[in-house]
Amino acid sequence: MIEHWQIETIEYSVVAVALFELTLFLTFIVLAIASTRDTPFSKEGFKRLGNVNQAWNMSTRTKASFLNKSTADAELLHQDDVATFLRARSDALVVGGLGLTAWAVLVTQASNHVGSSALRLLLFGVAVTLVAPCLIRSGPSAGSYLALSALGAIGFIAVLFAVLLGSANYFKIGWYSSVVTLLGPVVAFTVLLEAKGEGGRLRALLNP
Repeated sequence: MIEHWQIETIEYSVVAVALFELTLFLTFIVLAIASTRDTPFSKEGFKRLGNVNQAWNMSTRTKASFLNKSTADAELLHQDDVATFLRARSDALVVGGLGLTAWAVLVTQASNHVGSSALRLLLFGVAVTLVAPCLIRSGPSAGSYLALSALGAIGFIAVLFAVLLGSANYFKIGWYSSVVTLLGPVVAFTVLLEAKGEGGRLRALLNP
């Protein structure tokens, strides 16, 4: 059976992922407020707070023009963002619905086999995954795309580790539990690197 410290390692890894994604979103807001771009971000004083709304609603074509992309490249980027955005919303609803069904079944029939920690993690992941497409209904603007990606990453990773943690509790294989435990920090570190890279791209976009 998986040890208590292993469960904590996995749970803290999921918390770290959530903090990294939240930090990225806050970075987006700060960069938008302090943006050195000309119109529509050239405001002064408290009016700079309006830059957040401008940045949130920034279209893919506007981003492409800021990055000196050609019209053809801008259109391709726009089509790719639209397809990715719609697929992410659809995937979130599917994973959330399936996860909620699994949670309801496990709570009533097999919670002693998978463990309460896995069920809590599964419920958290399902909640975040279902909330994401409900809150982010229009897009893909810069803000909605970033928010949906962040919430989706948190929810999917929580669901993934709930499944891994539950299976480790169920099968009770020592090496498998060790692998699951090791995956927690590895995934969190990977998300950190991705968030750092995305932060650099946001900086290049809003504060060249």
